[in-house]
This record gives sequence, C-alpha cells and structure tokens, in this order.
Amino acid sequence: MIVLFLWCGKVFSQQNVFEIIDKKPLQADALVGVDSYGDIFFVQENTLYKQLADGMYNFKDFQLGKIGQVDILNPLKIIVFYPDVQTVVVLDNKLSEIQRVNFAMTPPFLNVLGASAANDNRIWIFNQDSQQLELYNYINKSHQVLSGPVAERYVMQKSNFNFCYVLTDKSLRVYNIYGSLIQQLENTGIEKFDINQNQMALWVNGEVVLLTADNKMMVYNFQDIHVKDLYLTNDFLYIYDGKFLYKTKLILN
Repeated sequence: MIVLFLWCGKVFSQQNVFEIIDKKPLQADALVGVDSYGDIFFVQENTLYKQLADGMYNFKDFQLGKIGQVDILNPLKIIVFYPDVQTVVVLDNKLSEIQRVNFAMTPPFLNVLGASAANDNRIWIFNQDSQQLELYNYINKSHQVLSGPVAERYVMQKSNFNFCYVLTDKSLRVYNIYGSLIQQLENTGIEKFDINQNQMALWVNGEVVLLTADNKMMVYNFQDIHVKDLYLTNDFLYIYDGKFLYKTKLILN
C-alpha cells in the first residue's frame, strides 16, 4: 500500500536521475498503457488499439460516442468506458467484446463519471448524482455504495483490485475495497497520475514525482519531454509526448 505524504506543494531542489531505455514513434490521441509482453494500448480516432510486435488488434463502436477511460489492469477483461452513453464494454485480450453494460438503462440506473477495474467481475465507479465511489458487479448487475459523498470536483480515477485512487480538484483520495478512506493527499497541481503495486507516479508542476511504499519521494525533471500521458509498470515509466513513446527507468536513490 502506498503511503501518501503530507505534501505542501513545495519547490523541489533535488532532482533524481532517469534513463531513457527506448524511444519509438507513436501516432495516438492517448496512451493507455503497456502490458508485460510489451504490447502497446492506445486510442486513436476513438478506436482502441493493441499493438503487438507482429500485428494489431482494435475495437471501435462509434455509436457509443467518445472513449472516456480504458483500464488494462486485467488483460483478459479490459474495461472501456463511454461516458456519453453511460456504457462499459468488457473486452478480451484480442479486444473482442465479452460483455456490455449500460448504467443508464440498467437498474439502479446510475449516472457514472468514471469506471475502472476491480476484482471478481466488479468495476469501481464514481456516481455523479451521489458523488460517491461505488462497486458494480457487471455479471449479476448488483452495486455497493462505498464512500461517503465527496464534496469536490471529480477529475479522474485509477485502481487496482483492492484500492481505488480518486483525483479531485482538491485532493487525491485512496479507498480500499470496503470503502474506507485510508489516505488523502492535497492536490497542489497534480495533472495526472498512475499507480503500480507499491508505487505511484504523478505529473505535477512540470515534474514527475515518484512515491513509494517505503516513504520515499523522488522528483524527476524530464526537461524537453512534454508529458502528455504516463504509465507506470513494475520497472519502467512510459511517457508519451504526443509523437514519441519513451520507455524510461527511474533510478531509485
């Protein structure tokens, strides 16, 4: 579990070292992530692509509107959320559709801002009407209210099987699978973030800040690399600047 710092948005003077392992061109509107096999997931012209070394899969359904969020936490059950029509599409590892859920048309008729993968056929969802984090089981169509109302503007969420990280305009909030708010970090300029096991990478005030479970905070200045999207894995941080995908190794001091 990541321990969030009491962070006051100070200017960091100590800069840590990173190494660029690989750089390759990528034409995409947004980077989704890179799996353990090196396959690249990205969105281009409202189509989700999975780029392999020797081929490409894709999924598209323009009738659903714009893709709002893609979660590849479980590569066999990829979650694609379309906010315009309040629909989640579950895909397999070849981006073939497994299941489709329309929150607005299925009782209890939810109005959802964000959706990401949880465990046991469940999805973390943020309910716009109640301003609460909930768990939705897309097999039996049941849902469970977890958090109390959050009186802050929702920005985005990331999750793993046991925790959900909700970024608002005022804070980054961490909830466990039982709905308890276990950590909270003041938002002092966080634009985006990603999580992986015991680490978190934040893009804030022009720098990448790495938080680890052993109470370390390291800052990396990427200088001329514009961080459009980032994705954190066990060993690497992937940065997409709109033209190139960088595979970087963050040196831990």
